[in-house]
Amino acid sequence: MVIRPTIIFLFFYQLLATAPAFSQQIKFNRVFDGAVNHWVGIPDIAQDHQGYIWFSTYGNGIYRYDGFTLTAFTHDSTNTNSISSNRTSSLIIDHTGNIWVGTFRHGLNKFNPDNNTVIHYRHNPNDISSLGCDTISGILEDREGNIWLATYIGLDHLDTKTGKFYHYRHDEKDPSSISNDHVWQLYED
Repeated sequence: MVIRPTIIFLFFYQLLATAPAFSQQIKFNRVFDGAVNHWVGIPDIAQDHQGYIWFSTYGNGIYRYDGFTLTAFTHDSTNTNSISSNRTSSLIIDHTGNIWVGTFRHGLNKFNPDNNTVIHYRHNPNDISSLGCDTISGILEDREGNIWLATYIGLDHLDTKTGKFYHYRHDEKDPSSISNDHVWQLYED
């Protein structure tokens, strides 16, 4: 008896077409209690080198989740080592473990979780090398360790070795300038 390839194909086709499809059951465990946290939103999430998950929030600062508990890091006007605002818009964790937190209208924070110290970067209209805008929508660390910021008035680059900011803005007369001053996100290819 000779079995033709079309018969084998039809046999396997019928077998696969009639086999029940199984899907993976996904189960979510709620970590945050909405009644307690009152969060409007979480614009950014990052994981540090120790496995902690960090969340930025639109009104409650930043949080660290260790798999069991949440620890809040919020603005405290009496503590210079607190973040500059609870309205955080973005965060990243750099290659050294520092947490960079962008805020809405209160600048950039460099938070060292090992010693709980914060360095604040703010716009100073009298210093061209200061942060260009206090509203930050995105942060990126490039492969050379420099920090890039998406802001409401353009792109800023922080040279981490000198602490100086360089600004990239839209210029109608310069076709090689950025196309728009409102930068939302950053990605390095």
